[in-house]
Amino acid sequence: MSQDPKTSSKDLLIDISVDDDLTNALDMRGNVLVGLIIPATITSTTITFLGSIDNGTFTAMYNTAGTALSAAVLASRLIAINPSDFASVDYLKIATGSNEIADRTITAIMRNVQWACFLILKDKLISL
Repeated sequence: MSQDPKTSSKDLLIDISVDDDLTNALDMRGNVLVGLIIPATITSTTITFLGSIDNGTFTAMYNTAGTALSAAVLASRLIAINPSDFASVDYLKIATGSNEIADRTITAIMRNVQWACFLILKDKLISL
């Protein structure tokens, strides 16, 4: 990953000895999710998101329309994520739609919250 201070990445492990369809928790404080890099070895075709404000209780995430946050996934893909959907959580877990048969690593791409807000506002102003 580049050394740009506005962008960072973190590997999330699906450790099948612990849970075969759920990553470890990602500390999102000060950042928002903007993308995911899906490994070549993933077998699931969907992922969903669980959020927490205390890193203890994780619940399924929904947008303001009441739709569960999810993404269709294919192996070896970079998935763009709408950062405004993830601004409300401090911790995040990713669940695969089916059990993985081996450990998997999904890479989360994050942006600094202030930078992400600037980009969202800039896009809204340009569309006016």
